[in-house]
Amino acid sequence: MATASTLQYLESSDSAGTSYGVTPSNRRVVETFIASGAIAQGAWVSLDLGKSADGDKSLFVVEADTNEAGDPEAVIGVAIEGGAAAAGDRVQVQIAGLVDAKVDGSSPNIAIGDALFASTAAGVAVALTDATGGNVKGVIGTACEAASGATTVLCLITRKF
Repeated sequence: MATASTLQYLESSDSAGTSYGVTPSNRRVVETFIASGAIAQGAWVSLDLGKSADGDKSLFVVEADTNEAGDPEAVIGVAIEGGAAAAGDRVQVQIAGLVDAKVDGSSPNIAIGDALFASTAAGVAVALTDATGGNVKGVIGTACEAASGATTVLCLITRKF
């Protein structure tokens, strides 16, 4: 079941000035799926369209990549909360809003506002300018922080499953 995207809380920090982070007030939407394989927290995930049963294609997710053998599918969001998931585990996937997600800003660097695409590395996004004419599946998010290497940065999921 999806969480509501209604603005629930209007404070960004507590009375001591400690930031609440990205979870309150960012209109995030989270859904639960089943992991087809290992999925790391912060990894971009896609529906597992390699499943034979049509109903399973909307229940199971894999770490997204653009390798043909990896079934690049439709990227739907980022695995959050609770750390890594193993095959068969339930995994929380944020499908809209601000989220800390894996990126690789090695070549080229990622700037704030860059459009992000799935890369050949499972669960990792790269900047548009890194697409070399390979199997690009479409924009999956927007960088909200700069990155100059493999790291996790704040991203905006720009399309909703």
